[in-house]
Amino acid sequence: MTDRPLHLRADRPVPAQFTAEQAAVVSAVRDSGRHLLIRATAGSGKTTTLTEAAWHAGPRSVYFVYNRHATAGVAGRLPPDLPARTLHGHGLGLLVRELQGRRGGDAPGAGPDVQPGKTARLLGDAGLLPPPQAPGDAAARRALLGALGRAWDTCREFTLNPEDPDDRALLLGLSGWPAPDAHPQVSAALRGVLSDGPGSGPGGGADALLLDALRRLPDLSAAAFRQGGVIDHADMLWLPLHLKLGRGAVRTALVDEAQDLTPLRRAFVEHVAGVRARQPGRVILCGDPEQTIYAYAGADPAGLLNLARELGAQELPLSVSFRCARAVVAAARTVSSFITAAPGAPRGAVEHVSAAGLEVRPGEAVLCRLNAPLLRLALDLLARGVRVHLTGGDLAGRLLDVAGAALPPTFTRQQADDGLSAYLTGRLESLERAGAAGDRRARRAAQDLRDLCRCALLLARRVTRRGPAHQEDLRALLAQLHAPPAAGTDGAAVTLSTVHRAKGLEWPRVTVLHPELMPLGGGDPQEERCVQFVAFTRARTTLRLAYGPEAWAQGLRVPTGPDPEPDAADVSAQSPVAPAGVAPRGLPGRRRAAPRPPAPPGWQPPALTARTDGTPTWVAPDVPEAGPVAAGPVAAGPVAAGAAGGASAGGASAEHEALLRAALRAAQRAPALPEPAPPLKLPDDRDWPLFGGPDLLDAADLRARLSALAGEARVTLREWAALGLTRLDRALAGVVPDPAVPASGATSVRVCVQVATLRTLESAAGRARRAVPAFRVPDGGGVRVLVMEAGVAREVFGTLLRAGPRVISVQVAGETWRFHARTGEPLDTPFEPLGTHLPAPTLAALRPAD
Repeated sequence: MTDRPLHLRADRPVPAQFTAEQAAVVSAVRDSGRHLLIRATAGSGKTTTLTEAAWHAGPRSVYFVYNRHATAGVAGRLPPDLPARTLHGHGLGLLVRELQGRRGGDAPGAGPDVQPGKTARLLGDAGLLPPPQAPGDAAARRALLGALGRAWDTCREFTLNPEDPDDRALLLGLSGWPAPDAHPQVSAALRGVLSDGPGSGPGGGADALLLDALRRLPDLSAAAFRQGGVIDHADMLWLPLHLKLGRGAVRTALVDEAQDLTPLRRAFVEHVAGVRARQPGRVILCGDPEQTIYAYAGADPAGLLNLARELGAQELPLSVSFRCARAVVAAARTVSSFITAAPGAPRGAVEHVSAAGLEVRPGEAVLCRLNAPLLRLALDLLARGVRVHLTGGDLAGRLLDVAGAALPPTFTRQQADDGLSAYLTGRLESLERAGAAGDRRARRAAQDLRDLCRCALLLARRVTRRGPAHQEDLRALLAQLHAPPAAGTDGAAVTLSTVHRAKGLEWPRVTVLHPELMPLGGGDPQEERCVQFVAFTRARTTLRLAYGPEAWAQGLRVPTGPDPEPDAADVSAQSPVAPAGVAPRGLPGRRRAAPRPPAPPGWQPPALTARTDGTPTWVAPDVPEAGPVAAGPVAAGPVAAGAAGGASAGGASAEHEALLRAALRAAQRAPALPEPAPPLKLPDDRDWPLFGGPDLLDAADLRARLSALAGEARVTLREWAALGLTRLDRALAGVVPDPAVPASGATSVRVCVQVATLRTLESAAGRARRAVPAFRVPDGGGVRVLVMEAGVAREVFGTLLRAGPRVISVQVAGETWRFHARTGEPLDTPFEPLGTHLPAPTLAALRPAD
């Protein structure tokens, strides 16, 4: 491939607002003739950059989009002579021109006839299977032809050669063949076809039948196109390759969402660009390997990088996300170190909540790995009168198919339970058996089948709450769930979607429902990592992780101790801690505030404001300084605070004034409260000193907070708190009660402390408990390292270099870290509570056995 520019358009300046990365992409397209890989993270302005670069792509260029919906989004940004098409649309155009050439013009009806069931009809007409003889044979024969058709689809999509032993073995695994026990009807058909033929042993005859069909289908498909223009969806790409149509017709192919290229799509791009021709064209790939979530359809997380390597493409990064707030980016970096936050991006928030009783607002999105939890939430929201939009019309059709096969036209709840249970059992056994033998696709199919049946059961139970229901009741309920927001009411519904359907979309506030389902059992580890990344990066400002009961039971999120505080730089000096005995509403198990007497008029309760880490924090209301009052002690509490505030405000009611006078008179008559004892001042020479500061804390409250920290898993926090407890207890043991003060009037002991230090260590403990887990285990294994940034703790995997009795060396993102083998803290640097360290499970796993 030459570096000489293929064609330069009229001088068009790079937009002034482009970043250096974006400008580099435009310059490379304009000034170089090389193949390019534009690696673009979520929200990086990929489409804006690629459409601008397209103005410099030269003649005979085509902008390839992933689906027809994306075509409308880019068409107005491209040069007038540069079309935007899907790959299938381009392939269909090649077939149309071929047919028109054969038929002599573009007369009506000259286009292809797209028939989804074409393969089964071709095989049936070719006499591959005997005609049905007994009752039920016809249904079994259709099922077997359908299974053969799916195998042919897989063969084309993965560009496999069934004559090659390795390709054939891969085909058998991908397509689920041999399938003598995969479905009752397929099993019956295979027994009938193979009972008298050679090689009818287990698998042998079935494989021979499949190979026979795959040998015939290329010629049968080509003949069906030439003679009658009959094609199916895969033929739009496969036939131009097979018939060598349009090779090298595109001089520059700009491929958006290139990470989703299947082997067939990749081969088609290379074919139309003529990359192996004598005068090769140019391929500009744009995508993100971290968002390859269609592995089940043939896309490979490593495929984009492999293709770029084979082409010798120059890689250009678009690593800055303009979509996601800093906290969201920090969570996404759990699974991708490529994404970075834009300069000046808002802080945002990552919140950890319980899925039970989840509160969502219109205009938000709830995403999940599976359909059943979304459907359960959708039904609950409907019952509460919240408008919902459940995405995925294909799901509705699949659910109605399952209901039609498993349930009678009219059914009771018990019939629904029994029918769906039988439907699931009859189809699950063979999939589980294949999955246990290592067939990953079978494991995925089993998971999808369970999910589908759970959804159907939820719907059936909802419509049978008041008695027997009909199939039409299911259809009506699904129509209500899937109804799009009415015109003019954008954002008036809660969107519920699987992660796969949400790709390419974004919302200000996104809740990931049951994140403990990621990675999905039996799924491909690389794809599951990409699914998690896509889920996190749909959020612009706030990302909520809503955990189910299994997560709590497994200890993934245990809401003990105080919630993490924001970074010190984000905490207002005028924002006090929560009033004693009061805790903001948070996760299950948190202490509730003790009942309080009603406040007098004019008194304001502390206000709840959104804290930067997503947890509410208490902020005192503005209370002007009170003016002079009569001499004598004033009773403490809400009455006094409210009275003082109201009096100074100058707008108190007569009732308020009467309450104030009564409170003052009562205070003057009451015996004087004892003077508070001098606070304890303890020495503390640690790097993070607790004692001897300017703040005062009640000794009992301080002891409770230190006791909570002393139970933490992180060794350094635990030992810091334990030493503080020891010093505090020793000091309290030396406090002599004042005999002049009765026990009923004794005041508590106060201690001089550094509250900022205590809050920082509590914040470190809380964030570590709520760390976003790293789900991907690298090839060859790895060790989990806890990183804190942007107010979020996240796990990353590092490569273990050495694990000695004193030092553990780990490489993280190309940097070597040396950790203390006992504490897990970095060596050669001062202790940093909010810094990188090895969590307790990692230390335990690396500790030598006794």
